[in-house]
Amino acid sequence: MIQLPLWRQVPLPAASVATATRLPAMPVFVIGRPNRCPDCLSEAFIVGRVTAECAGCGLPLAIVRSRRLS
Repeated sequence: MIQLPLWRQVPLPAASVATATRLPAMPVFVIGRPNRCPDCLSEAFIVGRVTAECAGCGLPLAIVRSRRLS
């Protein structure tokens, strides 16, 4: 039977928060702040109840009330 080196027998620690894979950010329309379309960089939006649609390219964005950066 082949004996593994000691460093191969020790289990690896769990991935830290910094190295964990992150989900891609979802672009949203924030009420009360300047917004730009992620596709065409336009600042004009047609705002509805649930979504805001870019007037330049028609990309729909979800509307949120505020965004806190922490």
